Amino acid sequence: MKIPSIFLSFLIIIVFVSCTQAGSVETTTPALTGILEPFPVVPVIETATSLPTAELMPFTVTPTTVTELPAQAILTPTAMPTDLALATPTPLPVSLTWIGDLSWYRSLRDNMWWSPDSQTLFYQDPSTQEAWGYDLETGQISSIPYAPRSVDELEPLFAPTLPVGAQLFDVSPTQRYALYKIRLSEPIPLDPPRYENDLNPAYFYELWLVKDDQYFKLGLIDNCFGRLRPPTWVADDHIGVVTTWGTPDAKPACMWDNWLVDVDNLTVGPMPVPTEGAYGYILEDISNDGRWLLLRGGGQNYLFDTGTGEQIAIPGANTDDSGLVELPGIPASLFLGLERKFSVLQHYVWYYDPTQGSSTLLVTVPGIVKGWLVSPNQKFLMLAVDNHYYTTVYNDIITGIWLMELPTPAE
Repeated sequence: MKIPSIFLSFLIIIVFVSCTQAGSVETTTPALTGILEPFPVVPVIETATSLPTAELMPFTVTPTTVTELPAQAILTPTAMPTDLALATPTPLPVSLTWIGDLSWYRSLRDNMWWSPDSQTLFYQDPSTQEAWGYDLETGQISSIPYAPRSVDELEPLFAPTLPVGAQLFDVSPTQRYALYKIRLSEPIPLDPPRYENDLNPAYFYELWLVKDDQYFKLGLIDNCFGRLRPPTWVADDHIGVVTTWGTPDAKPACMWDNWLVDVDNLTVGPMPVPTEGAYGYILEDISNDGRWLLLRGGGQNYLFDTGTGEQIAIPGANTDDSGLVELPGIPASLFLGLERKFSVLQHYVWYYDPTQGSSTLLVTVPGIVKGWLVSPNQKFLMLAVDNHYYTTVYNDIITGIWLMELPTPAE
């Protein structure tokens, strides 16, 4: 299958490069704290009274506490737009770059990341221990030192500093914080019990945080916590969300569908996601200030304002492939739609603009979008595209990193 001519209008260019083709432009390797050297052993602290305030990245906003939601329930709108506007996408000022295929793909967060100033997209191949940086302004690719980023790679570095029996659970994307868990000697059943049988949820671990070279106990977690997927962190890592909904063979039952890890307040507990009738709402994303939630439930994706209880249905969105784009006021949302028939395999990338109240098709991408990363300045979108659909391989689809500019919100 040829790439549709529509992509020419997007100015998306596929460039295959190798490490021998790296440009000569110098790039700055992002700071990786707590990685090259293990955290020093320090006394355990369970309160934050003497903890200095962590310095936030320059592109973040002041966080707000996420503890309780108003009692209002999300109500399914009585009228929903049935047609999704197709608008001409914004021309792309940057090219698409890639090295090899996605056969090494495991975790997008571990292998691809943005510089804090949104100037450089970094990506690396753990199988070859090579890494590169793509400069958006110059379009040049430069080799950078490879650094471990996955939990599997980092665990041996953290192990000497952790208590006996502790297990590294996760390291935040900016690598400012680390989470580890310690198994309880005996499970602690939920009391009062939710079920009068062996499915009654129970706590199995303590969750601990490493922050500013100090150790803090956040609270108790169950056996489902992080079993299905790693946490979703906001931009500056001060909030992490763990979703356990859909965990297979969960016995006992999962304690909560969504957990909130609050680094500022040093707590872990249930994420207060609203419910409606028999439907449970699954958290897809959370804004950096913690105010807006992106939820899916009852056949619809929603934006939910935790401060006012306001809900906004996103036209045409009913998918787990969705995320937020930070804007002043109400955030925008990206979501995907898949088409697969005979020899056709492609993903539609949609953009919901809250200032317009409509969803617009941004681009049609041949292949499967395995994941995306929005730049810290919220202006660029990176798409990781593969040509595998379960056991079927579409050999005529080119895999790679698609890099495009996001629409500028209307004033």
